[in-house]
Amino acid sequence: MFLRREEYWRAGGFDEGYFLHVEDLDFRLRFRRGGGEILFDPKEVVRHLGGTSGSSRSVVERHKARGFRRYFRQNFPGMPRALRLVLDGGITAQLGLGMLRGWLPSPKSRVCDNTARI
Repeated sequence: MFLRREEYWRAGGFDEGYFLHVEDLDFRLRFRRGGGEILFDPKEVVRHLGGTSGSSRSVVERHKARGFRRYFRQNFPGMPRALRLVLDGGITAQLGLGMLRGWLPSPKSRVCDNTARI
């Protein structure tokens, strides 16, 4: 993500109420709503060379679910109750699947170079 410092602060910066996940989605939505332009180049590659959470997968998944619930509650306050229930159900299902993956044995000699396309 590249932008001028003034644009970052005009959008309000990152919301410190998020922990581990979703703060980038929240920032991009606020930036876009404030008139900022977002460009995507699928040819760009970012290589993440280090850093990982020492927390268990269940802790990470719980924070991710909490972040998504906060995101929808804050940014779409007029969402119909039925849609909110469906979203909450999906977030809860994803939380359960993520925790299940943490309990299953991981594939042998799996190598991850943390390459992400942006």
